Amino acid sequence: SCRKSAPHLPLMQSATTNSVSWQSLKQWAQEQGIESTLLQLKDFGGGLRGMEATKDVAKGDILVAVPDKAVLRVIVSGKGEDKSSVPKRLGRGFISDGLWNELEWWSKLAVLLMWEKGQGRSSSEPSSRQVWLSSLPSSMRT
Repeated sequence: SCRKSAPHLPLMQSATTNSVSWQSLKQWAQEQGIESTLLQLKDFGGGLRGMEATKDVAKGDILVAVPDKAVLRVIVSGKGEDKSSVPKRLGRGFISDGLWNELEWWSKLAVLLMWEKGQGRSSSEPSSRQVWLSSLPSSMRT
């Protein structure tokens, strides 16, 4: 018997075209003060995108410097209740303190990404990370 192979599909699908997305992302990174002298954005083809070293990388080299204002982070506290003010900052009804405290760090990051993407923001307060968010894959083959 003859088996047909699946059509070639990219591993990741972006919401915008790569050339537009990359140029916008580069400009956004510069405006945010994100610096890298050893890496550059790269489209590897087949839906694979990422960073490529432009020089040899030595132990201790700083690959990317990102100022606090551009960081999307979850701070994991020690044992006990997370005293984070994130649920209050996200707005009333987006996520309760109790649920936030029960989530693993990666789930908290997913909540922040959804909020940044517009799930919990009003259109009068656009995310300063919108360009970065639009450069992320919109789907991924597994």
